[in-house]
Amino acid sequence: MAVLLILVALFNVLKYPYLLLICLMLFLFIYQISLGTYFFTYVAVVGNPSINTIGSATTWFLVLIVSTITPFIISGFGVTITFLIYAATGLCGTTYFFFFMKNIDGLSKEELKLLYAPSEMKKLYAP
Repeated sequence: MAVLLILVALFNVLKYPYLLLICLMLFLFIYQISLGTYFFTYVAVVGNPSINTIGSATTWFLVLIVSTITPFIISGFGVTITFLIYAATGLCGTTYFFFFMKNIDGLSKEELKLLYAPSEMKKLYAP
C-alpha cells in the first residue's frame, strides 16, 4: 500500500493526474479490504468492552486529526511530500502489524482474552 502512495507522489511530480488518481483509488480499495477494517475486528475479538471503546475512540480521534491537518500539510509541504509522509507512516504501520500483532486464528475465547495479558495473569488462568 505504501508503494501506491509513493507512486501517487511520483505521478504528482511527473504531472500524470490520471495515473495519480488510479493509484490513489487502488490504495483506497486495498486499504478497505485489508488493514482498514482489520483493526476493529481484532480489537473486538481480543479486548474487553472497555478496550473496544478506548480503541474505537482513539481511532476516530486520529481520523479526525489526520483529516483536519491534511490540507495544512498539503499547503505547507505540497502534495508530493504529504503522500511521502503518509507512505512512511504506512510502512511503519505495516511493520508493526507483521512483527508485533499476534495471530488469533484457532484460539479459544479464553486464550484470546489472555493473549496480551501480563505473564502473572497467564499463570493464574493457565489450564
